[in-house]
Amino acid sequence: DIKVLTDKEWSREPGKPYFYVLITGKRITSEKTPIFCFTIASDLIQQVSLSRKPAFKTEGSTWNQDYTLILSEDNLREVTLKLNKLAQEFAQSIHDANK
Repeated sequence: DIKVLTDKEWSREPGKPYFYVLITGKRITSEKTPIFCFTIASDLIQQVSLSRKPAFKTEGSTWNQDYTLILSEDNLREVTLKLNKLAQEFAQSIHDANK
């Protein structure tokens, strides 16, 4: 339920927010049944300014959720399930903040 903006809409949006997700994965064992480690980092990045120097603007993370998953090959679907949960948490946070 969060609107995806066009480039033109985004350029007019105060703070120019964007949702950033980074997923990394690595096989951590070489046994017959491999084990994988995945990290999921997500941030709402937007333009922020310092209260001591309001003219100074930079990008900052104003919402963050990070996860680490250790999974067997049979459970790799958990990455997709965790991403779905993360998106729901993000959407709920945005809705709560804008009530």
